[in-house]
Amino acid sequence: MRFYRGRLTLNNDRDVLVYLPPGYGANGTRHFPVFYLHDGQNLFDGASSFIPGQEWRVDEVAQSLIASGKIEPLIIVGIYNAGVERVNEYTAAQDPKYKAGGKADLYEWYI
Repeated sequence: MRFYRGRLTLNNDRDVLVYLPPGYGANGTRHFPVFYLHDGQNLFDGASSFIPGQEWRVDEVAQSLIASGKIEPLIIVGIYNAGVERVNEYTAAQDPKYKAGGKADLYEWYI
């Protein structure tokens, strides 16, 4: 298992983590499905999670499911949220009461 860290910008910066399954790179012609997850800071490491120490254990679960043959090896892309812009980017319609949301189309384009 390997991880790569990168940065993408949508008028704000965020980290993007990429989990590569066992066997990735062993065969240069093999293709893997890709699973995109949001709130990427919570996926793999409790030190970066919104609630310290509370990670979602995505890499451990993927490893276990791959090893047991329940799923095929896959690439997992974890996109960090943009903090204060999270609700705006994840919500399609603006909530007039809270004056938040309505930028999901831009976030979709970004991905």
